Amino acid sequence: MSLKFINCFVYKNKKLVKTDFAVIDGKFSFNLKKIKKYNQVFDLKGARVYPGLCDIHTHGALGFDFNVASEKEMNDICEFYKDHGCTYLLATIMTDDENQMKKQLSLVAKVAKSQKIIKGIHLEGPFLSKEYKIHPLNRNGKEIALLIL
Repeated sequence: MSLKFINCFVYKNKKLVKTDFAVIDGKFSFNLKKIKKYNQVFDLKGARVYPGLCDIHTHGALGFDFNVASEKEMNDICEFYKDHGCTYLLATIMTDDENQMKKQLSLVAKVAKSQKIIKGIHLEGPFLSKEYKIHPLNRNGKEIALLIL
């Protein structure tokens, strides 16, 4: 599949440049002579084209938190991010009950198989280092388990 995009500004070499580009088999190309005939041509009428955003620390979206979200809610979070220009994210799991954290880590891993936007998991909290104690080891009078990875 080859698509040609004309009449636009592309963020290239640290500045906006007026240019045309193609997407050939899902990959960007500025070599427009590479393809003789495109499947479709889009006139972007002066629109700006930027690279996708990457969120390396997100707890979720739409009122859903990766710490407690269901599989459907995690999929909804991913769709929200894709709809808003994010191409990659790291799902953040913060300090919680050890069993809850393990459950959510497994669920994020499962969802990531179909949601390619999830590129990894950001683990937040003291289980990464007892020394720094980023989050309290005791929440609401309940001891929080440390995970050793």
